[in-house]
Amino acid sequence: MRDPTPPGVARSQKTTAAAKTATRPRSRRTQRNGASSSHIFPYQADEVIGGDSVNAIKSRLLAKTPSPSFYEIEQARIDAQDRFEVNVEIIRQMDPLHPEGDWLGRGARALENPHTATGEHSLEKLHTLFSDLESRGVNSESFSQLKGKVPLRGGGDEHFTT
Repeated sequence: MRDPTPPGVARSQKTTAAAKTATRPRSRRTQRNGASSSHIFPYQADEVIGGDSVNAIKSRLLAKTPSPSFYEIEQARIDAQDRFEVNVEIIRQMDPLHPEGDWLGRGARALENPHTATGEHSLEKLHTLFSDLESRGVNSESFSQLKGKVPLRGGGDEHFTT
């Protein structure tokens, strides 16, 4: 197996670099100041998790633009990847906290926002939801809000939790 660490880097530096990479949050591709980190997107554009995909989010983001430019398409792709990645983190956080809910099958429904033109929450709102879930779990306001918005496992659309 080929070692991906650049030649000339000491073994202890390789281990430290690997540890830092392993603990870095995956969804932080774009830092708050706009600088991008060296992040490889871990999902395929058509991969469905929680009933949603990057392609579906991108389509919703571009729906109001009849003839998007290359730049608009690329921005929508990047935005869709960022949103999808945080959505997946929220869904994976909610799945064990609320095992009755069909999070991996249709959890993206709980993250829809009917008050926006695209049906999407802002990336900042998604990060806030995730941070709240991560720090407070079932005691978080996010948990209370989301658990009633997802269909139950094995149930139809009429079987939402209350």
